[in-house]
Amino acid sequence: MPLLPFLDTLPTVAADVALDDDCYVIGTVTLGVGVRVGRRSVLRADQNRIEVGPRCVFGVETTVHVDPGQPALIGADVVVEDRAVVHGCVVGDAVLVERDATILSGARVGDGCIIQADALVAEGKEIPPRSVVAGTPGRVIRQTTDDELAAIRRRAAAR
Repeated sequence: MPLLPFLDTLPTVAADVALDDDCYVIGTVTLGVGVRVGRRSVLRADQNRIEVGPRCVFGVETTVHVDPGQPALIGADVVVEDRAVVHGCVVGDAVLVERDATILSGARVGDGCIIQADALVAEGKEIPPRSVVAGTPGRVIRQTTDDELAAIRRRAAAR
């Protein structure tokens, strides 16, 4: 498995986690049951911790990182698509972070949100639950539907 220590601390991995041979999970990282990490993705907890809830999916070339005083806390049933960046922030349950989107340090994304492709959630920004965010800087453009929320949960649970 591509698990690497940082200062003698190895990641903690629950049962049924699927890590691509070409990804890296480094340091104080906790991965919940059923997490999947795609190729060339990096979850690096060197200056703080990363906690990932159950049934989360990380696509190709995703990055999860931290800052001092800013852990990355990711809820259950989260889908982070290809080349997205989640950096020292809190992401609620059943969130979709689309390809090439970025969430910066200190941001808080509520449950059931969609961060659209190429969107940027600025440092310290709070996104209310069930919001769809677009643009740079990201702004709420509408609320998620029940169908969208159900689709996010299905994608996270699919094996």
